[in-house]
Amino acid sequence: MFCSNCGKEIVGNENFCPNCGKSPSGNTDLPANQGVPPMASAEPPRIEIHRKSAWYGILNDFKVYVDGSEIGRVGNGKAKTFTVTPGEHKLKVKITWWWDHSPEVAFTAANNTLSKFQCRFTFGLLGTLFGWGGLKSLFTGGNVIRLENVGN
Repeated sequence: MFCSNCGKEIVGNENFCPNCGKSPSGNTDLPANQGVPPMASAEPPRIEIHRKSAWYGILNDFKVYVDGSEIGRVGNGKAKTFTVTPGEHKLKVKITWWWDHSPEVAFTAANNTLSKFQCRFTFGLLGTLFGWGGLKSLFTGGNVIRLENVGN
């Protein structure tokens, strides 16, 4: 017997053509997943930003930038997860009301991964109370936020 779809010979009592998957009459398709293992679905890469709680900037969010574009914001003492594209990226955070920012941190994003980062000001309560935070910001060009990769 020959397949009415592709013309190849069907040997024996087979219900489907081994070449094209059609039934000998040509009107029934081989189920799409028959004999094929299911494909693993790939989740897009994600990053989690955890902002440590601080008195300085308590009412303001940190803007989160990937490759120079703002992708969202994270509040004081909060953590937030963002989806990114696979590949090499540069991450930076900046407070919403001032020029204070972190240095850029390079990272690689791959499917099915979660990269975790933590950010906080580089000074504490005393720096806030005595104005050290503002002075440090002026003398460092606003570079007073620490951003670090804490793993996957």
